[in-house]
Amino acid sequence: MSYPFFRVLGELNSLDARASSRAVIHTPGGDPRAVANGKAASANAPGTPAPISSLVSNAGREFASGAEAATPPPADGVTSAKLEVGIYRNHLKIGGIKLTGDGSPQGKTAYMSQPYTSPPPGQKADYRAYAVMNQQEVSDWVAFGYRNNIQIITHTNGDAALDQFLVAVQQARATYGAKDLRPVAIHAQLARHDQVDRIKALGIVPSFFTAHTFFWGDWHRQSFGEQRAAGISPTGYAYGKGVIFTNHNDAPVVPPDMLRLAQTAVVRTSRSGFVLGPAERVSPYVALKAMTDWAAYQYFEEKSKGTLEPGKLADLVILERDPLQVDPTTIRTIKVVETIKEGKPIFQLGVDKIDVAAAQAASRVAPNPELAEQRIHRH
Repeated sequence: MSYPFFRVLGELNSLDARASSRAVIHTPGGDPRAVANGKAASANAPGTPAPISSLVSNAGREFASGAEAATPPPADGVTSAKLEVGIYRNHLKIGGIKLTGDGSPQGKTAYMSQPYTSPPPGQKADYRAYAVMNQQEVSDWVAFGYRNNIQIITHTNGDAALDQFLVAVQQARATYGAKDLRPVAIHAQLARHDQVDRIKALGIVPSFFTAHTFFWGDWHRQSFGEQRAAGISPTGYAYGKGVIFTNHNDAPVVPPDMLRLAQTAVVRTSRSGFVLGPAERVSPYVALKAMTDWAAYQYFEEKSKGTLEPGKLADLVILERDPLQVDPTTIRTIKVVETIKEGKPIFQLGVDKIDVAAAQAASRVAPNPELAEQRIHRH
């Protein structure tokens, strides 16, 4: 059985506590197993902890969930834990469960439905890479998320890996209903257009990675051929179909430079200067929405973040030039003049240390205790 990686906030006081701890381990496809000192016991045995509970914040609605915290049993014992999903604590939130479906296109480990045009050395001509989990395992995990009202975020680069995720979401919706859980297809780089249509129908949010068009665009042309490479991160088709999508850098794979990322979505130019998939370009406005407005939607935070509106958090940057008006090939050169977090300036270009009170007065951004209180309760 494969397990996704995600961190559980435990109640350990020391490493020594592991040896004598007891917990209930839940797996999506099986019954809870009580484990003590590395040995399985009856799930109904006296002293067995109850399943881990959580709260899930869903588009501003908070509700209880008897969530099963699925974790691999560590060799040195386990501990009881309390897992809160979708709730901010000291600016930290566990967003959901992360699954890994395949590898990377640049590493030629993205799981494909058709063979690579140029397979890795030593591989046969029919090489398509491979899945991390089989279909049943993916389906079990997605069903687990739907059963417990937890968002599932799945790494899917190749179209075959994305097919697995689409099948799993369709099955889960048939069993548990079309809940507003906004499952996320991370990367979805080689998504076919027919898959984008299914993504929309299933309520999935694809999070594309258009920085690849610059950093590895020329490599993808060799690996996948011109047609498939041109469709890397199909933002243009997705936007035309009315799909809400986001865009990311996946740092440290590439630098966390958001303005460069926006530029790659707009121009799609490779290192050699080749335009990779001109039909998949989007406007600067759409590129910015994919990193702000729609990003907040992906994380169920559209009521407090993503756009500049009364009642929302004052989280914003001030740029030296308007990315909607400049030459699109120069978007990445725009400098951030100031960064404001919840109404407080935290960065100013050329300033080593900010006098927050003076900066607030100068920028006329007043602190809003009521909004801060709303943030605490809302998230």
